[in-house]
Amino acid sequence: MGLFSTLKEQIRKWKLRGRNPSDVFTTYYESNKWGDADSRSGKGSNMPNTEMIRAALPGVVRDLGAQSFLDLPCGDYFWMKTVDLGVAQYTGGDIVAPMIAQNQKAHGREGVRFEVIDLIQGPVPGHDIVFVRDCLVHLSNAHIAAAIRNIKASGATWLITTTNPETQENVDISTGQWRALNLMLPPFSFGQAERMIDESMPDLKGSRKDKFMGVWRVSELPDLSALE
Repeated sequence: MGLFSTLKEQIRKWKLRGRNPSDVFTTYYESNKWGDADSRSGKGSNMPNTEMIRAALPGVVRDLGAQSFLDLPCGDYFWMKTVDLGVAQYTGGDIVAPMIAQNQKAHGREGVRFEVIDLIQGPVPGHDIVFVRDCLVHLSNAHIAAAIRNIKASGATWLITTTNPETQENVDISTGQWRALNLMLPPFSFGQAERMIDESMPDLKGSRKDKFMGVWRVSELPDLSALE
């Protein structure tokens, strides 16, 4: 990253610091900040960039024996609506209220519902699986710690979330920015995932060569309260 880009990111970090995450991500949604033609959740949520997770996820859910699935944040439900998870209850949660209202109106039905859920402030409702894709990478370390605390308090059995295992150092950001995260390294130190779902598609814009979804038992996640 060049000097100008570094300075630009520092200015952005300063501007985002202290802003309400709900306001930040609602603004991103309403302005289509990431500029994807298909999904307001960004290029990582379009069909090409979700090809691998769409193919793998039903089998993972089946192997884990899950009957309830919390997709948090669910974004605009663009790609997930094409996936048959085989569960009795799918809940899409997000901090962006107008998006949730649109999702519920367009896609809500028996076994599929959408709710405003704040992963940072909580509470997080209990489900067998909490699926957190492309989210923690946008949160400050303190907000990641709060999110993990809320997930642990929910009583969920499994967490499936994005991790970048080739990343050598976890830097802090202001919520609303982005950086790669290796959740197996400090200050998070999740330990080895029970399973890794490969999402690496480096030839596609919006993807990376080391993008995975790690599967961890929620009961074994570390206490990160020192980061809050």
